[in-house]
Amino acid sequence: MPSIPPARPRRRQQGFTLLEVLVAMLLTFVGLMGMLQIHGRAIGVAIDATERNQAALMASELAALMWANNSATLDSTVLDTWKTTRLQNEDISGLRAAELTVSDPDASGVVLITIRWTSVTHQGQASRYVTEMVIPQELS
Repeated sequence: MPSIPPARPRRRQQGFTLLEVLVAMLLTFVGLMGMLQIHGRAIGVAIDATERNQAALMASELAALMWANNSATLDSTVLDTWKTTRLQNEDISGLRAAELTVSDPDASGVVLITIRWTSVTHQGQASRYVTEMVIPQELS
């Protein structure tokens, strides 16, 4: 009677198949791209917040100048000098192509200060900051 050869013991599988490696690489790539996109958006939001903060600081500085002069209407030379040396100087204000509009005070001394600038993160779209200040009327 012929003898049946004994079954060879099965070898344990070692390593990964090429398909498993490719799937792992794809998942890693997708995860890294998602993290890069989130990081890019976070940088954009931080730049937007910085620009808004700079506009608020410039508006507060102008309001302080009005308070110091005890008048809601500044002399045009004082206002023009402030605009050119402070607001429109990008190194100082941090705002690109900044413009200023100051409304005439109403009966209760309320003045609207509007600052517009070209946003760095929104492909050149205009951004604006509007604040309402109560400035004491001129003393007679």
